[in-house]
Amino acid sequence: MLSIESVYAGYGEVKILNNISLTIPSGQTTALLGPNGAGKTTLIRAICRMIPLTSGRISLNGVELSTLPAHRVSVAGISLVPEGRGVLYTLTVLENLELGAINKTVRRQLKNRLECILEVFPDLKAKLHHVAGSLSGGQQQMMVIGRALMSFPKVLILDEPSLGLSPLLVQTVYESLVKIQNEEKLTILLAEQNAMNALEIASQVYFMDHGEITRSGEPALFKNDSTILSAYFGA
Repeated sequence: MLSIESVYAGYGEVKILNNISLTIPSGQTTALLGPNGAGKTTLIRAICRMIPLTSGRISLNGVELSTLPAHRVSVAGISLVPEGRGVLYTLTVLENLELGAINKTVRRQLKNRLECILEVFPDLKAKLHHVAGSLSGGQQQMMVIGRALMSFPKVLILDEPSLGLSPLLVQTVYESLVKIQNEEKLTILLAEQNAMNALEIASQVYFMDHGEITRSGEPALFKNDSTILSAYFGA
């Protein structure tokens, strides 16, 4: 279980997150929704220790993460698929994937893990030795999700995975996430503006606005309440 308790954080003098508390249960998908600028990416950066906390606590299965450097958070079991994908365009697909093998234990299982990733994303098999910059946007997103999975994470965090993708490719990516979650019992935190897709696969939802959690509950609360849809999603 990933636990965020009373977190305040921001960038220098600019405070973004205000008393954020949420619990992400193990083996489930949690959606983090909200408009652009709501603070979703800042919260993810705080969880991954890419920015310091002003105050508060973050822990994974009881292990304190709040004071760890970013690379130790990754070793502890949190993998991030960042907004904008973070593709290393001049490296091959295989080289990009191998960068996800972050320690000796993972590297000893590199071949088997790579085979598992390619079963989830079969489109990448024929592209392994192509430079990543030659891939389509959807293939690049599959590749960076695969790279994040190479380390056998306990928690997979995805920041706007549907950004810039066609509706058909969004559907493909989301179907892959469902397959991964079911097969590996992975804990997923999914930050999205594309609310309706996220609601289809999430077990619980938190809504952010202006750096605060303003509403939370089961997906049905958001899908079936016309007031919420109109106010938050423009439906």
